[in-house]
Amino acid sequence: MSLFSRKSKAEPPAQPKFEDRLDVNNNHYPILGNRGHDDVASVIHDFDEGTRTIYELGFVCGQDFETKKGKKKLEQGRVNFKATGAGKIYLVAGYSWLGGYKQGFLIADDGIYFKDNDDVSDFYSWDRFDRATITHTYEDLSIDNHKFITQEAQMLSSLLESMQDK
Repeated sequence: MSLFSRKSKAEPPAQPKFEDRLDVNNNHYPILGNRGHDDVASVIHDFDEGTRTIYELGFVCGQDFETKKGKKKLEQGRVNFKATGAGKIYLVAGYSWLGGYKQGFLIADDGIYFKDNDDVSDFYSWDRFDRATITHTYEDLSIDNHKFITQEAQMLSSLLESMQDK
């Protein structure tokens, strides 16, 4: 069962907000794990707070969907990543050269929608995503065999690992 399939609300974590597990390639990025989180929004929020000294997650991924630019990013992500039927969307990360969101991924309440650098579209439900292998180098991020080229690969890899129920 996926972390986000649970219906009950978790109690606030009794331990520190971030455990001592850090990204092996860059120790600035915490991997939160599922402690105290039972919904997508809380993982993204806590990750954003924990890494704000390095990156502003909202700047990198355009989380403000209320602005004109944010609404455009959201709509481009829905169409290009084949997420028109997605429920609530929490984050859209696009990696196209001119910002058209032709490749990238979208995190919604039912899972992750994306189009990789080979223009292959796919959807990972949370249960499938929990079994996925996430790897990265400085500028390459991979979810199983789907590759994305982005300057934020390290940060986004840590965020995605934080969302897995492992």
